[in-house]
Amino acid sequence: METRKPQREPLKHGDVIDWLAFSPDGNHLTSCSCDDNVWIWDLRTKDPMGRPLNGHTNRVLSVAFSPNDSRRIVSSSRDHTVRIWDMETGTQVGEPFPDGEQINSAEVSFDNKFVVSGSGGRVRIWDLETREQVMYPFRGHDSVIPSARFSPDGKRVMSTSFDNTIRIWDVEILKLIK
Repeated sequence: METRKPQREPLKHGDVIDWLAFSPDGNHLTSCSCDDNVWIWDLRTKDPMGRPLNGHTNRVLSVAFSPNDSRRIVSSSRDHTVRIWDMETGTQVGEPFPDGEQINSAEVSFDNKFVVSGSGGRVRIWDLETREQVMYPFRGHDSVIPSARFSPDGKRVMSTSFDNTIRIWDVEILKLIK
């Protein structure tokens, strides 16, 4: 008779999970949910690393690790903020980035100097240290922007929209390319 190994419980949130991101080293996963929380999971043990990252007051829509070192996690939310978290301590780093509307996505640049966020019809770039916008928002989409990302060299930002378009922005000359 064959014996079955007991199955582990799945990694779980208290509500619908919106987004997942692997750490660049592949050892961790972060997830966010309608339960207003961000979790960090150790993929070697399949266990959460501590408690959830609390701070958002509404559904968390995206999460991403800092791409070159995994030290930071950025999250965006319906509470109109982008928050930065220290991966090791699980604490929020500095004040949230404010916006006047739901922020659908956020990502840290490879050099860890900037954050890009996508919201209603605007793409914003923020200085990670000062929390100030570094330029006027990019405009060009006619609808909600669910995703905005840096190119690996940080010179361009790509964004998608519910208007069925992809836009490419040149960060150095502050201009729409496509």
